Amino acid sequence: MKAKYINPYTDFGFKKIFGEEGSKDLLIDFLNQLLPAYHQIANLTFRNSESTAELANLTVGQRDSYEQSLIQYRDMKSVLETAVEDKLIEIAKNGIDKGYSNEVLVDLTGLLFEEIERLRQNRKR
Repeated sequence: MKAKYINPYTDFGFKKIFGEEGSKDLLIDFLNQLLPAYHQIANLTFRNSESTAELANLTVGQRDSYEQSLIQYRDMKSVLETAVEDKLIEIAKNGIDKGYSNEVLVDLTGLLFEEIERLRQNRKR
């Protein structure tokens, strides 16, 4: 007998494991492990824009196509987020060079105080 499992690295698998009201606490804990302390999640609400049952009814080819489109979307989103992060770091470095305080740079960039301080220390070298 061939074993079946749910791959949590796919959108379908992730939603099957974390996307139901009964797994809300598990999802909150998982997300809070990934997020910085100042962005911790206390509660969340599920929006049912696409049901797991609808995804389950897709053919293998349709599901593969759907998963591939999500991978492409996440890749593009990651590239954009990296570009924004790089720009925020550049802004922080410029602000350090102009003598702005860490507090001002945190407000301007949204970077963590510790990140600004690390950039400041690296600028002194």
